[in-house]
Amino acid sequence: MRFINLKIFKTNNKKSLRNTFLTIILTLNIFLLHSCKDENVIRNLDLKSTQSCNDYILAQTTFNTIGTIIQDAMSYRIQGQNYPNYQIINSDITNLDTLIVNFGSSNYLYNTSLLRGKINITYTGAYRDSLSVITITLDNFYLNNNLIQGTKILQNFGKNNQGNTLINVAINDASINTVNGTIDFNSNYLMEWTEGYNTYNNITDDSYIISGELFGNNLNGNDFNSNIISPLNYSLKCYPNCLITSGEVEVNPVGYSNRIINFGDSLCDCNVNILIDNETYPITIYP
Repeated sequence: MRFINLKIFKTNNKKSLRNTFLTIILTLNIFLLHSCKDENVIRNLDLKSTQSCNDYILAQTTFNTIGTIIQDAMSYRIQGQNYPNYQIINSDITNLDTLIVNFGSSNYLYNTSLLRGKINITYTGAYRDSLSVITITLDNFYLNNNLIQGTKILQNFGKNNQGNTLINVAINDASINTVNGTIDFNSNYLMEWTEGYNTYNNITDDSYIISGELFGNNLNGNDFNSNIISPLNYSLKCYPNCLITSGEVEVNPVGYSNRIINFGDSLCDCNVNILIDNETYPITIYP
């Protein structure tokens, strides 16, 4: 807190003494008013913080990118090229197989992302096969110079009553290490494959509807949880732009009011609105 050092000078002039006290009172009022204004501004900015929303979006876009790499790798399994290099170990449909996607030790431009390191994929069947389980681990893997860690498990549940394939996605003990700090989180989603199932070698016509939750702590170390309250439309038709075209997520940071992330109106853009206390804050995602 700032303090004002006020010196009162002895005087025999009553008028001068009265003016001195008036000056003191006026100075104190200005000081108190200014202090309250500063505190309100800080408090209002704090209440409007979008850090947890930003970190939720970064977590989503990061693992969405990893997801497209996996789908690409499982579809093509191209061996022999420099980068990314695909290495199949023990290719035998009767047991657990391994596919290693290696981007090398220097940054490699993969569509719009800078990648380096390895993605290790073990699988009991193809991505589209009913009851198959695909487990992804990351080996010194960097995406846009952020170190990404964690395990991603895909389980194919087969088809629902509408004939669409259901895939459960669990992301465990994940972290994104950035120059500004670390985001730690776990998540669990259910993806309904609504378009593109029959075009096996073309992932760019695939679309999904996603529901589920994510929880963890943001770059500031503040805990938060989130839940998809309106299903997310996830379309690879927009690739390599932002893949989530619509839907809403409620984000609940500890100590703050709830936020709503609105992903838009089905356009292949990267514009998102964050709603906090009936006020809208537009942001742009960089995929």
